[in-house]
Amino acid sequence: MKKKQIISLAALALTASLFLGACGGNKEEKTSEASSSKTTQVKQTSSSKKKVITSKDPIASSSSDNKSEESHTIGSKNSQAGASQTPAPANAAKPATQQVAKAKKEEARPAQPAKEKLPSIEEGHAHAKQQASSTENAQYKGVYSVAGGDFSAAAGTWSDKRDTGVSIAQGGQVTVQLPGGQPEAYGISSYNYTLDDGHYHADLSSSKGSGATLDIIIGKDGSVSSVTLVKDGVSHALTRE
Repeated sequence: MKKKQIISLAALALTASLFLGACGGNKEEKTSEASSSKTTQVKQTSSSKKKVITSKDPIASSSSDNKSEESHTIGSKNSQAGASQTPAPANAAKPATQQVAKAKKEEARPAQPAKEKLPSIEEGHAHAKQQASSTENAQYKGVYSVAGGDFSAAAGTWSDKRDTGVSIAQGGQVTVQLPGGQPEAYGISSYNYTLDDGHYHADLSSSKGSGATLDIIIGKDGSVSSVTLVKDGVSHALTRE
């Protein structure tokens, strides 16, 4: 009986040991599984986090690269636009600048007085004749008479006593004889005079296009005191023949 109890106790102990072993194994398995699961979850989470971070990096990098490329592209376009458009505004502005400068220059430039219109020879003659008839001064009257187209006081043949001869008609026509040449007729194209020194100066021109000048000096008594012809830069002091 006692032996049966010992066997029963041994069997019970073995059963308990097996039971405990089974429970421990299950616990260890569960713990291992839980740990494994936890490790897996941690790894997955870490992997997920890493994946997220990794997935963000390319986006950030790509965004940064794209932004840099876009800026570069925009900058390149701006540079190209600047290169292609810069000359145009400069060229367009140049004429505008020149117009403004020209306008300012014209504004700054003092207004030129209107060129005085010279009276015609006929008008000059009419005025001189009127003045000659109203003055009592012999010298003035002599100058006014010549200026009025009356060359009676100087009419005749004049010479420089060498090789040049000049003929003056009463109406003011002048014929010049140069050495070795043919006589050439001249008309008065313009003239001026001063009363105080009795000076009368006439510009002569011919039908051939030649030019000369004739100076007549009226003395205090109203007579002609000297006649000078300038032709081709040479001055000829004339005396009456």
